[in-house]
Amino acid sequence: MRKLIVKGKEFEAVHVLVGDDIVAQSAAAEFVKYMGKMGIPEGEGLNVKFYRDDTLGIDGYRISIVDENTIEFVGDYHCGMMYSVYDFLKMYAGARFFTPEIEHVGSGDIVFNEDYSYVPAFERRDSDFHKFGNENNWALKNHISRRVPENFGKTVSGYSAGGIHTFEQFSGVPQKEQPCLSDPEVLKKAIAWVRGVIEKNPDCRSVSVTQNDNVKGYCTCEKCAAVDAEEGSQAGTLLRFVNAIAEDVCKDYPDVMIETFAYYYTQKAPKITKAHPNVYIRLCSICNCFSHAINDSSCPVNRKFHKDIDDWYNVVGVKRMHVWDYVANFAGYVHPNPNFATMRDNMRYYAEHNVKVMYPEGPYDSHNSAEFGELRTYLLAQLMWNPYMDAEEYYNHMDEFLAAYYGEGWRYIRLFIDWTAGAVTQGHMTLNKAPFDIIAKDKWAAMEETCEMWWNKALAMAGDKAENVKMSKLQWDFMRLQFHPNAEEAEKYMDTIESNHITWSEGYFKIRRDRAAQPPEDWFKE
Repeated sequence: MRKLIVKGKEFEAVHVLVGDDIVAQSAAAEFVKYMGKMGIPEGEGLNVKFYRDDTLGIDGYRISIVDENTIEFVGDYHCGMMYSVYDFLKMYAGARFFTPEIEHVGSGDIVFNEDYSYVPAFERRDSDFHKFGNENNWALKNHISRRVPENFGKTVSGYSAGGIHTFEQFSGVPQKEQPCLSDPEVLKKAIAWVRGVIEKNPDCRSVSVTQNDNVKGYCTCEKCAAVDAEEGSQAGTLLRFVNAIAEDVCKDYPDVMIETFAYYYTQKAPKITKAHPNVYIRLCSICNCFSHAINDSSCPVNRKFHKDIDDWYNVVGVKRMHVWDYVANFAGYVHPNPNFATMRDNMRYYAEHNVKVMYPEGPYDSHNSAEFGELRTYLLAQLMWNPYMDAEEYYNHMDEFLAAYYGEGWRYIRLFIDWTAGAVTQGHMTLNKAPFDIIAKDKWAAMEETCEMWWNKALAMAGDKAENVKMSKLQWDFMRLQFHPNAEEAEKYMDTIESNHITWSEGYFKIRRDRAAQPPEDWFKE
């Protein structure tokens, strides 16, 4: 039977002390529920107090030993109270919340010997993986702050309104183009639109004024071109434009920020204009290499991003940086995307560079994953909460998830992950790479029999986790069909992907079934 031990004193039950604060009551209820699952019932025993302290920092908390019979959980008015409970369960009782369906309550004695407090580096941590990244209870247990039940806390800093790529909304210019940012009429429309968004969303704390989603559609009129030449970047006209919006809006809404992107052609910071105090930048890593860490000096692709983030801080004077990161291969969701080796390094880099909001964009438009979407979502949640973890802790998280999700043969899947990670680091993996551009065809060919053996052994040992292995094995089945095209097998494969509501690539739900006899890379060609 498990024991609850606080500074050497054993307790067989917990006695909850909580006032009328609804979040404290919810936190206490979760604590009692999981203690019960661990064999520690509610009754006369250790006194456990719950209350809020709004001075702790966003999502911060502390767990303290008050006296020999009492401990207390104290959290801020956001989600710190709930996070304190879940972290206690994880750190001292061995609980794990892998997926909405797979939870472990740990084993052995629950030992708490000294006070503990924590304030996360990132004020907001997002996830968009359909299968469970947006599931409220899982998200809360893994500290994803995107959606929070009202009785469990408050979403950090209100929320952002307006959507993304919003130029079209106020200017009428379609996404494949951009409006002229030197046109005073466009500025008037933008200000009126932002004010309208705030009036409709009085609780919002930011409004997105972000460029349309294209690569080089920016205005090249004489005025815009002159500003961009002076600033050394197309971000020059953009920043002056959003600064003017912020200057107007802050007169009546001083607490509402204006968000804009540093995205594609606006990624490079301007040389002259400083950011208005009510403007924050969301820097997008869309042009990065994901097989090397951002601060890897040997990677020329990432050296540019490293300089850009420094310039936004030091030249433009940005006070708060948000990052829109990319963790999927948007050319294809169904083939391997070996970025696990760099995810930890990059998250630490963002924390060290004072990034406050993290949004790692995955296969947001795919209900299931044919690759490692579940594992990646879980690991990203742990990294966003603790971006300073060392490699040993990171890979412990990976191994725990693999064992829980894939069953007894999980080590063979780990071998596949490690091999692909090692093979890709010899090249540059950018956002939209085809399979053989990520890992060379001859390398795959040399490992074909080994990879087949790994996946088959993992499946044979999976037990009741066989379906999970089959789903993730679809990435290897894709590669196998690259080498051995077979119309009959390809048709079955296509049926499996589509019946499981897996999107082939971003926004791409259909492929060329008339090309089933060809390698999969030809299924996507027009």
